[in-house]
Amino acid sequence: MSAIIKRMSPDYGVEEQDAVNRVLSSGIFVKGPESKALEAEICAFTGAENCVTVNSGSTALMLSYHYLQLQSKKDKLQILTTPASYIATANVGKFLGHECVFADIDIDTYCLSPMATKSLDSNFDVVSLVHLYGNGADINKFQILYPNTPIVEDCAQAFGTTIDGKHVGTTGLGCFSMFPTKNLSCGGDGGFILCSNEAYETLVRLRDNGRYFGLEVGLASGNFRLSELQASIARAQLKKIPRQQSRRQEIALRYNEAFKELPGVIIPKVANNISHSWHLYCPLILSQSNLNRNELIDALKLLGIQSSSVYPELITDTIPFKMSKTSNLYTAELFKESVISLPMHSLLTNEEVDKVINTMIELLN
Repeated sequence: MSAIIKRMSPDYGVEEQDAVNRVLSSGIFVKGPESKALEAEICAFTGAENCVTVNSGSTALMLSYHYLQLQSKKDKLQILTTPASYIATANVGKFLGHECVFADIDIDTYCLSPMATKSLDSNFDVVSLVHLYGNGADINKFQILYPNTPIVEDCAQAFGTTIDGKHVGTTGLGCFSMFPTKNLSCGGDGGFILCSNEAYETLVRLRDNGRYFGLEVGLASGNFRLSELQASIARAQLKKIPRQQSRRQEIALRYNEAFKELPGVIIPKVANNISHSWHLYCPLILSQSNLNRNELIDALKLLGIQSSSVYPELITDTIPFKMSKTSNLYTAELFKESVISLPMHSLLTNEEVDKVINTMIELLN
């Protein structure tokens, strides 16, 4: 029986093992040189003013929302965001006691639609944009529509993505995940926040029980630090990003060329000013195709190819958000029923890519 072609797979090897051994030998496991070096290296890669490592992407979002609440001096924030994302984008806001409002998505980017937000009669305190699957949300239009509203960028799936040559996460507060399957990963849960000089001290205090590098406790918080072991793994991974990114681009171009004429298939679109990082490769499978999306997932599985609907429900379908204020979510509903994630990672061989392409053509043509 042939091996299963995995949908996602981290690229770990001797470099990551050496990094872990380096930390084990040092005896420093928290608040050491690895985390500091990782923050500096991420700033150099992204062009960010500052980087604050934390213990997950969800924590990055939570601390960013709390920072903006402290700045606003409000008891409760109203957060505008997308219904088509991982639950954490809204869930940590709800956890902190804030209200989340949802608008429809853009069918080309799969990200929050600027035009759809116009139908919402609300004064938002935060615009939380998700750069979904490695594509870029239209942050420029949101800055025009809401010039005085802080932006949080959920970049959990978009390390390496640029808009007009500028790395995502460097406009507002940029929240990143380093979960094992992310483009930049750390061998477990981890994340970081890209931020301005103005926000840096407060975010460091929020990460470390209210302290700023050993100074007195300045505010109420908890412990959300990244371990040295995981920082060392992320540093090794960061060196591989250019090669991995190039390989993802090659695979995405091959997929798009092969699938662009398939009946019922809409390939992912990328605007000219965006460099897509292809965390996931996700075309849409329309109901009039030979197989619907769920049937296609089942058929691919039988033939040894992993695929997924990614998120089987919208955030607004979940119990915490069923009663939330929304615009019409027609496009998001269509997206939910149609999107499929095909194998996409830097370890895919040409033979495996060929098999995915030929199998899709055979099943759908």
